[in-house]
Order: sequence, then structure tokens, then C-alpha cells
Amino acid sequence: MNLLWLGFGGIFTAIEYLVASLLMMITIIGIPFGMQTLKMASLALWPFGKTVRSGERSGGCLYILMNVLWILLGGIWICLSHLAFGVVLCITIIGIPFGLQHFKLAGLALTPFGKDIIKEEGEKLFGFPPSFILFKGVILHGSLLCEQFLKFAIQSLAHSSVSHCLIAFNTVL
Repeated sequence: MNLLWLGFGGIFTAIEYLVASLLMMITIIGIPFGMQTLKMASLALWPFGKTVRSGERSGGCLYILMNVLWILLGGIWICLSHLAFGVVLCITIIGIPFGLQHFKLAGLALTPFGKDIIKEEGEKLFGFPPSFILFKGVILHGSLLCEQFLKFAIQSLAHSSVSHCLIAFNTVL
């Protein structure tokens, strides 16, 4: 089903989220929002077999504030577009599985902060502690994390293709 999803528009949705993420990460203020669109890109690329769950940290004040900012700055429109696509696809029997994936993306698009994308077997795919991350074998924190991650992403873009940069983003655990 994931291959059909890619063929019928999933790849374009994932690329749009990836481009939006890279544009947001140009500014320091946009990095947290860029990380959330990366999360949505990973789900939009291969949605079948994954589920979105609220993490144990999703009730914190910072996550609530960031989700409110996200909704006000455009998250509501992303959510409504996925809901519209989901309703249209669910009209036909053949489109129901794809419509359900759009509903999953709509839920993530409304409040992405504090959510984790998990394989249905329970393995965490793209959730990480709010300020710590394992990057290239080193635990990074705060501004060092942002600096090292952006240096690696820029080097990947400068020295190779976009697919290598995608691999770089997938190395973040």
C-alpha cells in the first residue's frame, strides 16, 4: 500500500514537507517548527504501518505553547487540507485506506509537538527527547545540537544530492 501511496501523491506531499522544513530551519526561530514538518514528511512518505501517539512529554507547558503557535501560524490549514482529502478519498471504497492515512496526517498536522511516530509493532521511529538527541554517535544538547545538525545537513546538500540529505535526516534517532 505504501508504494501505491507514493505513486498517487505521497512522494509530492513528503517533498513539500521536506522543502518547507528546510526553509523553516534557515532561521533559528523556525528550527522547532522545521523539526515538526520533518516528522510530517516521514509520515507522509511511508504512512502505512505507522501510528502517531502522544509522548509522555506532550502535556508540558512548552509543548502546549508551541502547539498553539503552530495552529495559529498555519497548522489549522494543513489539518483542514488533509481532512478534505481524507473525506474525498473515503467516498469510494478503494480510497478508504488512503483517506484514513490523510486523517492520521491531519491529527499530526494539528498538534505535532509532543507526538511520536511509531511503528505499529511499537518501535519508536521519529520521537526524541525535547532537548537531547543522538547524532552521529554523540549526544548533543541545546545550541550545539542545532549547530552540528545544520552543519551536517548543509554539508550533505553541498556535496551530494537531496537523497543523501534525506539519509542524513534519517540518521537522527
